[in-house]
Amino acid sequence: MTDYLIVAEAVISVLSVICNAILVFVILATRRLRNNTNYLVANIAVADMLTGLVSLPLDIIAIVVPEWTEGNWIQCILTYSVIMFILWASLFSVLAITCERFWAIVYPFSYQKHVTRNVVLIVIGVMYVASFLLALPTPLSWVNGRSPDIMWCFGYQSSTPPEIGIPSFIGIMVICTITAGMNFKIMRVAQIQSAKIAAIDAVVTSGKKTKFSKEKRITLFLSFVALYFVISWITLLVQITLAYFQIETPMELWTFSITFAFSNAALNPIIYGMGQGQYRRAFLRLCCKKSSIAPEESGTAMSVPSNTLETTTKP
Repeated sequence: MTDYLIVAEAVISVLSVICNAILVFVILATRRLRNNTNYLVANIAVADMLTGLVSLPLDIIAIVVPEWTEGNWIQCILTYSVIMFILWASLFSVLAITCERFWAIVYPFSYQKHVTRNVVLIVIGVMYVASFLLALPTPLSWVNGRSPDIMWCFGYQSSTPPEIGIPSFIGIMVICTITAGMNFKIMRVAQIQSAKIAAIDAVVTSGKKTKFSKEKRITLFLSFVALYFVISWITLLVQITLAYFQIETPMELWTFSITFAFSNAALNPIIYGMGQGQYRRAFLRLCCKKSSIAPEESGTAMSVPSNTLETTTKP
């Protein structure tokens, strides 16, 4: 099972770096894709790239070269502190895109007034600072002469005392639960708004209906990305928490959980590409440079059309 885990992590690492690098490049290189939602999408892609560039290689090294961490508590602690920093960054990135979509769909008028590019960029900066601070307790827990006797380093539970590790992972699971609940609410509101749009054909023009349909599709795809992140990590988080209570689980389940958890880093950009027509056209345009490719549609597909949503909220 160890060989399978190494191969799986290596494949996910390569795919996550390549696919997410392409996603970030396309968003930054295409003017019409540079909007609030896509900045947050690009931020998720950056966190996923860090997973492929740093987290997975460190985990592979810890498996292939046991001397890297076993018996060396400093390297063991630093390795899993970095991995935790990236996990927190990924979690906050998914939470941010969920909050942005929730605000845009449930409170569209307030969204247009308060959510600006500067606000989004500040939120992204705060997320990485918070991720760094939340990863600090692991190395700081061993200062002042206290050092662990780490002869076997396997996972976060090996490098972090229970009084820090257990609350951390319970907190992560609570955030995951909140994120899942918000996404179910988003999908429910999107369905209700679609029904209202369909019920007032005489009032809503074809163009407005098309824009709202596009907005709904993108929102649902982003909700799927968030829910997949939550589902993929929850099994591993539960196992790590159980390990603190000396409850053993099969190695096969560990292998599956680790692979499943990290798989979202490679699949997220693919899922987003399937749900964003503008992204696909921009990608083809940048790669092929062919004039035959359909021109970009006017407007930003990810921004919420206020006149469309206003129509849905009128009695």
